Amino acid sequence: MTGRKKQKKADMAVRKGTVIRLVLLLAAAVLIAVLANVWENRAVLRLPEEERGVYALDMSRITAESAQEAPGGGWTLSEGSSLTVPSGLLPAYVDKIYYIADHDMKADAVLTVTDGFGREKTFADHVPQYLRTSFVPVEGAADSVRLAFTFTPDGSSGTQVTVREIGVSNRFQWNAGLFVFWILAALALGGIWALWGVLKDRPDRAFLWLCLTLGTLLVLLLPANKAGWDEEIHYYRALTISVYPKGLTASHADVNEMRVTIANWPYNQPDGEEEQRAFERAANALDAATRGAHTQTRYLARPYTSGYLTQALFLKIAHLVRMPFSAAYRFGRWGNLLGYALLMFFAIRAVPIGKRVLAGAALMPTPLFLAATYSYDAAVIGFLSLGMALVLREILREEGTVSWGTFLLAGAAFVLGILPKAIYAPIVLTALLIPNKRFADKKQLYLMKGAVILAFLALIGTFVLPMLSGGDYMSDSRGGDTSSGSQLSHILADPVGYAKLLLGSIFGTMPRFLLGYPIYGQLGHLPVSPARWAFPVIVLGSLFADAPEKKGQLTWLQRFIFLLLTGTCMVLIWTALYMSYTPVGAPYIAGVQPRYYLPLLLPVFAIFFTDRLKPQKGGKWITAACLGAASAVTLWTAWACIYVPFAR
Repeated sequence: MTGRKKQKKADMAVRKGTVIRLVLLLAAAVLIAVLANVWENRAVLRLPEEERGVYALDMSRITAESAQEAPGGGWTLSEGSSLTVPSGLLPAYVDKIYYIADHDMKADAVLTVTDGFGREKTFADHVPQYLRTSFVPVEGAADSVRLAFTFTPDGSSGTQVTVREIGVSNRFQWNAGLFVFWILAALALGGIWALWGVLKDRPDRAFLWLCLTLGTLLVLLLPANKAGWDEEIHYYRALTISVYPKGLTASHADVNEMRVTIANWPYNQPDGEEEQRAFERAANALDAATRGAHTQTRYLARPYTSGYLTQALFLKIAHLVRMPFSAAYRFGRWGNLLGYALLMFFAIRAVPIGKRVLAGAALMPTPLFLAATYSYDAAVIGFLSLGMALVLREILREEGTVSWGTFLLAGAAFVLGILPKAIYAPIVLTALLIPNKRFADKKQLYLMKGAVILAFLALIGTFVLPMLSGGDYMSDSRGGDTSSGSQLSHILADPVGYAKLLLGSIFGTMPRFLLGYPIYGQLGHLPVSPARWAFPVIVLGSLFADAPEKKGQLTWLQRFIFLLLTGTCMVLIWTALYMSYTPVGAPYIAGVQPRYYLPLLLPVFAIFFTDRLKPQKGGKWITAACLGAASAVTLWTAWACIYVPFAR
């Protein structure tokens, strides 16, 4: 047998083994998901037949305090009112308490459950705008239950709620969110085992697999409602771009997600599987009944357009095939995820150093959450990482000349990533560090480096010129005591004072903003990741353990220039928020969020990356450790911050 035939036979054996492992993995994932649902319902399955099911309690036996009897039955409660289900009405074990209420406000229900020994347990329950029926997981012994409400009036909401019915839900509940969680968790981590022969030496492929499985998990678990930062604005922009060239005829369900409304109030999300499905049915029905009721002019040529390309494309596909509203909303989010996954895949593939630390950071909860919701941040991170990776490759290459194809691709990535947020324009200047010997001749050198400088001036101009105009172009559109013109006057009147405020703000937050949970573990309006201690350990461990494919690192001068340029970006970030978001004359800078540093991670990593004292072998195990640790933290965060509070 010839060598070629032996190799072909060996390759076929590897492919066959991979297919077998994938089939076994999928079967195991389904089995785990089914068993997880059975385990979740184990207490209900042990109940006697007469205590199972969903049934209403006798409202005539419920005690009311400071509440009024409502026409048509039930009780009307205001602040300080309560209803008490007395001892003897409830079964020994209660899985969930449900109540049916009429309301038109932002409110929280507070249930106080007392067991037979007098021990109390309190449950907070949100009241979403679309829903009348709410379920509260008690999952324990209950002798009596007290129900009260706290109200958050805002001028458009009421301060009363009428409770029509209170009941018990002791039924086997098949939880689609739990099923999805264990299926995709098993595929994410088990896929590394099943595809080890393909992924072990390729951090980029391993990242792509984990990003798509974990990101899809977030997309499916998250409510089809505002959860991310300013998601109503991003959904509005993606939707108006998606309808080009005919314009937008939207439904009231679209309008509810495009504007700040009670319906998308992010702190009143549906709680639990039953409420999620009911919320989706209500949104879908509203969308079907009011489609075309709202007309909006289309937008396409805007600086931020490049941040929404895949979101808009997938929304357009969803509308063409007439997906229900909740499915279309999630499909647009998944388009954002796919765009982020592909951009970061090519960035990790292109970058010559720090592949694993970049891949691990990109799989952390916050960047993955940004990719799984409506946001232009994911595209900004992806485009800038790709442009930076290509530039680093050219800086560290020792042979060959810079091709026009690579140069134009890097330039396009930088421009598309910076247009939505011009504060990152200084990063373009890293291309000036490509050694002169890498250019074919002086003409190419002058043309390319001249183009870099012109691109930087054009991009930074979109930030500086409005600021220097003296108007309030940059002021917070949501109102408040903000004025970019007045803030500029403050800076010019006391530049030393502003410099102290600026540098104190940057250096005072830098450790947390680069290594801590604020940059890696915050999820918009959802709870913060419980894995706070893990983030610096994983990032620093990955940075100093990452095995290089070959020797290569920046010179000390190049590191200094990288530091100077990333520092300039940080100055622009804080200055932009001082101008647009901080009250005039305030002795602090408001609104700066750690996620704004995410596009700067690759140049920051490059500053500290070294190939000295690093393992030259064992890269496949370092890949598994770096990406596996980041994935485990993201799964833990998804469980604690999304599944438990919103999908259980």
